[in-house]
Amino acid sequence: MHEEGYRQQVVNASISGDTTRGGARRLGSLIVKHNPGTVVIALGANDGLRGIKVAEIKKNLTQAIDTAKLAGASVVLVKVRIPPNYGPPYIDAFEEVFDQLGTDHEILYAPFMLKRFAANQNAFQADGLHPTADVQPLILDTLWPSIHEAIDSSGGLEEFF
Repeated sequence: MHEEGYRQQVVNASISGDTTRGGARRLGSLIVKHNPGTVVIALGANDGLRGIKVAEIKKNLTQAIDTAKLAGASVVLVKVRIPPNYGPPYIDAFEEVFDQLGTDHEILYAPFMLKRFAANQNAFQADGLHPTADVQPLILDTLWPSIHEAIDSSGGLEEFF
Protein backbone atom coordinates (compact mmCIF):
# COMPACT_ATOMS: atom_id res chain seq x y z
CA MET A 1 0.00 0.00 0.00
CA HIS A 2 2.93 2.30 -0.65
CA GLU A 3 0.82 4.08 -3.27
CA GLU A 4 -1.53 5.17 -0.47
CA GLY A 5 1.34 6.54 1.63
CA TYR A 6 1.80 3.59 3.98
CA ARG A 7 5.42 2.72 4.68
CA GLN A 8 4.79 -0.38 6.77
CA GLN A 9 6.48 -3.61 5.90
CA VAL A 10 4.35 -6.74 5.62
CA VAL A 11 5.91 -9.87 7.06
CA ASN A 12 4.05 -12.98 5.95
CA ALA A 13 4.78 -15.48 8.71
CA SER A 14 2.15 -17.96 7.63
CA ILE A 15 2.92 -21.61 7.12
CA SER A 16 0.65 -23.61 4.85
CA GLY A 17 -1.24 -26.21 6.87
CA ASP A 18 -0.50 -24.51 10.19
CA THR A 19 -2.97 -24.69 13.06
CA THR A 20 -3.85 -22.25 15.82
CA ARG A 21 -1.54 -24.22 18.10
CA GLY A 22 1.45 -23.82 15.79
CA GLY A 23 0.74 -20.15 15.15
CA ALA A 24 0.33 -19.37 18.83
CA ARG A 25 3.61 -21.15 19.62
CA ARG A 26 5.56 -19.24 16.94
CA LEU A 27 4.11 -15.80 17.55
CA GLY A 28 6.24 -14.80 20.55
CA SER A 29 9.55 -15.27 18.74
CA LEU A 30 8.16 -13.57 15.62
CA ILE A 31 7.16 -10.54 17.67
CA VAL A 32 10.64 -10.36 19.20
CA LYS A 33 12.20 -10.59 15.73
CA HIS A 34 9.92 -8.12 13.90
CA ASN A 35 8.46 -5.86 16.62
CA PRO A 36 5.15 -5.40 14.80
CA GLY A 37 2.73 -2.59 15.45
CA THR A 38 -0.09 -4.70 14.05
CA VAL A 39 -0.61 -8.44 14.09
CA VAL A 40 -3.17 -9.96 11.72
CA ILE A 41 -4.27 -13.41 12.90
CA ALA A 42 -5.85 -15.55 10.20
CA LEU A 43 -5.68 -18.99 11.77
CA GLY A 44 -8.18 -21.74 12.39
CA ALA A 45 -9.20 -23.15 9.02
CA ASN A 46 -6.83 -26.11 9.31
CA ASP A 47 -8.04 -26.74 12.86
CA GLY A 48 -11.62 -26.85 11.62
CA LEU A 49 -10.78 -29.14 8.73
CA ARG A 50 -9.12 -31.52 11.21
CA GLY A 51 -12.02 -31.39 13.65
CA ILE A 52 -9.88 -30.03 16.49
CA LYS A 53 -11.92 -29.32 19.58
CA VAL A 54 -13.35 -25.83 19.63
CA ALA A 55 -12.10 -25.25 23.19
CA GLU A 56 -8.53 -25.93 21.97
CA ILE A 57 -8.94 -23.51 19.06
CA LYS A 58 -10.25 -20.82 21.40
CA LYS A 59 -7.39 -21.39 23.87
CA ASN A 60 -4.77 -21.10 21.11
CA LEU A 61 -6.29 -18.00 19.54
CA THR A 62 -6.59 -16.40 22.96
CA GLN A 63 -2.90 -17.11 23.57
CA ALA A 64 -1.95 -15.52 20.23
CA ILE A 65 -4.11 -12.46 20.90
CA ASP A 66 -2.72 -12.05 24.41
CA THR A 67 0.86 -12.43 23.17
CA ALA A 68 0.39 -9.72 20.54
CA LYS A 69 -1.42 -7.35 22.88
CA LEU A 70 1.18 -7.83 25.62
CA ALA A 71 3.81 -6.73 23.08
CA GLY A 72 1.78 -3.58 22.42
CA ALA A 73 0.60 -4.55 18.94
CA SER A 74 -2.84 -3.87 17.55
CA VAL A 75 -4.58 -7.13 16.70
CA VAL A 76 -6.81 -7.94 13.77
CA LEU A 77 -8.57 -11.30 14.03
CA VAL A 78 -9.81 -12.60 10.69
CA LYS A 79 -13.07 -14.54 10.79
CA VAL A 80 -12.60 -18.09 9.58
CA ARG A 81 -15.31 -20.31 8.16
CA ILE A 82 -15.13 -23.99 7.30
CA PRO A 83 -16.97 -26.37 4.97
CA PRO A 84 -19.98 -28.20 6.42
CA ASN A 85 -18.14 -31.53 6.89
CA TYR A 86 -18.60 -31.72 10.66
CA GLY A 87 -22.21 -30.60 10.78
CA PRO A 88 -24.03 -27.55 12.16
CA PRO A 89 -23.20 -28.00 15.87
CA TYR A 90 -19.43 -27.99 15.24
CA ILE A 91 -19.62 -25.21 12.66
CA ASP A 92 -21.75 -23.00 14.91
CA ALA A 93 -19.41 -23.53 17.87
CA PHE A 94 -16.36 -22.96 15.65
CA GLU A 95 -17.64 -19.67 14.24
CA GLU A 96 -18.81 -18.49 17.66
CA VAL A 97 -15.19 -18.65 18.87
CA PHE A 98 -14.19 -15.93 16.41
CA ASP A 99 -17.24 -13.78 17.15
CA GLN A 100 -16.65 -14.08 20.90
CA LEU A 101 -12.91 -13.42 20.80
CA GLY A 102 -13.39 -10.37 18.61
CA THR A 103 -15.74 -8.90 21.21
CA ASP A 104 -14.18 -10.17 24.44
CA HIS A 105 -10.64 -9.01 23.66
CA GLU A 106 -11.56 -5.62 22.22
CA ILE A 107 -9.62 -6.24 19.05
CA LEU A 108 -10.37 -5.43 15.44
CA TYR A 109 -12.39 -8.15 13.83
CA ALA A 110 -12.06 -8.63 10.08
CA PRO A 111 -14.72 -10.37 7.98
CA PHE A 112 -14.34 -13.79 6.40
CA MET A 113 -11.57 -13.19 3.86
CA LEU A 114 -13.13 -15.35 1.13
CA LYS A 115 -16.62 -13.87 1.41
CA ARG A 116 -16.51 -12.07 -1.96
CA PHE A 117 -15.93 -15.28 -3.92
CA ALA A 118 -16.47 -18.28 -1.64
CA ALA A 119 -19.26 -19.67 -3.84
CA ASN A 120 -17.22 -19.35 -7.05
CA GLN A 121 -15.38 -22.63 -7.68
CA ASN A 122 -13.22 -20.95 -10.34
CA ALA A 123 -11.71 -18.75 -7.64
CA PHE A 124 -9.98 -21.75 -6.05
CA GLN A 125 -7.05 -23.95 -6.91
CA ALA A 126 -7.59 -27.60 -7.82
CA ASP A 127 -7.78 -28.56 -4.12
CA GLY A 128 -10.98 -26.53 -3.79
CA LEU A 129 -9.67 -24.83 -0.63
CA HIS A 130 -6.94 -22.37 -1.55
CA PRO A 131 -7.75 -19.24 -3.55
CA THR A 132 -6.06 -18.58 -6.88
CA ALA A 133 -3.70 -15.68 -7.40
CA ASP A 134 -6.40 -13.90 -9.41
CA VAL A 135 -8.59 -13.36 -6.35
CA GLN A 136 -5.87 -12.07 -4.02
CA PRO A 137 -6.94 -8.45 -4.68
CA LEU A 138 -10.45 -9.37 -3.51
CA ILE A 139 -9.01 -10.74 -0.27
CA LEU A 140 -7.08 -7.51 0.26
CA ASP A 141 -10.20 -5.45 -0.46
CA THR A 142 -12.12 -7.48 2.12
CA LEU A 143 -9.50 -7.23 4.85
CA TRP A 144 -8.09 -3.77 4.13
CA PRO A 145 -10.62 -1.71 6.14
CA SER A 146 -9.76 -3.61 9.33
CA ILE A 147 -6.04 -3.62 8.62
CA HIS A 148 -6.12 0.06 7.71
CA GLU A 149 -7.77 0.88 11.03
CA ALA A 150 -5.19 -1.18 12.94
CA ILE A 151 -2.24 0.40 11.13
CA ASP A 152 -3.56 3.87 11.76
CA SER A 153 -3.90 3.09 15.47
CA SER A 154 -0.48 1.44 15.80
CA GLY A 155 1.85 2.95 13.22
CA GLY A 156 3.87 -0.29 13.09
CA LEU A 157 4.29 -3.23 10.78
CA GLU A 158 1.78 -5.92 10.06
CA GLU A 159 2.41 -9.53 10.84
CA PHE A 160 0.28 -11.92 8.83
CA PHE A 161 -0.56 -15.48 9.82
